[in-house]
Amino acid sequence: MTTDGESWSLPTVQLRFLGDRMTEALRDVVRIAHSRGARLPAPEREEKEVGDPREGAAER
Repeated sequence: MTTDGESWSLPTVQLRFLGDRMTEALRDVVRIAHSRGARLPAPEREEKEVGDPREGAAER
């Protein structure tokens, strides 16, 4: 609904077009995220016991 109380709608063709563009955009986002994630170095694992994640937060 619009602010003056009138309702509005898009024709089916326009909704389909919008949905297709949004799908393409999300595919691009996922592709880029995977690409950047693949370039990150693997995290080094420590033999340290994991404690409360809030501990040491003030020190960072």
